Amino acid sequence: TDPIWTDDFSNAANWTIGVLSGTNDNWVVGTAVPTGDYAIPGINSTTAANGFALFDSDLLCDVDNGYIATASSIDLSTHAHVQLQFEQFYRRFQAYTFVDVSTDQATWTPFEVNTQLTTGQYTPNAQLLTLDISSVAAMQPTVWFRFRYVGNCDYAWMVDDVALVEQPGH
Repeated sequence: TDPIWTDDFSNAANWTIGVLSGTNDNWVVGTAVPTGDYAIPGINSTTAANGFALFDSDLLCDVDNGYIATASSIDLSTHAHVQLQFEQFYRRFQAYTFVDVSTDQATWTPFEVNTQLTTGQYTPNAQLLTLDISSVAAMQPTVWFRFRYVGNCDYAWMVDDVALVEQPGH
């Protein structure tokens, strides 16, 4: 099926960046790869050459709770079953990775991702992750989502080629 909405991080203005707690360590959009003492390779996503989102916790090496969120709301009022798809590359130390979804930008519902990884494990590079966000986003006229990294001097998380799609029928 055709995507409802897509973004490949080629235009950083489509996103807002902020912190919830901790320091000012945060996401960046561009083509720079992780560069900390324990850097992992750059993401091999479909459109990595035109930009991707990166949280380089190893380089920043402080308390992290930063997000990168859609700058504008997305109208999903005609979609009863919505999945968020994105390509990612992540290595876990002690961090947590989330996709948060909101209909008002005040209340956010967290969906933790990468829970299957233990210390030192990587996702494939790049991994296509599909997340059912229907419980919050389906049939809603205004939806925002964000990628949120919570950690402290960990490795890195890169995200690219994001899409909202109608969940296939069973």
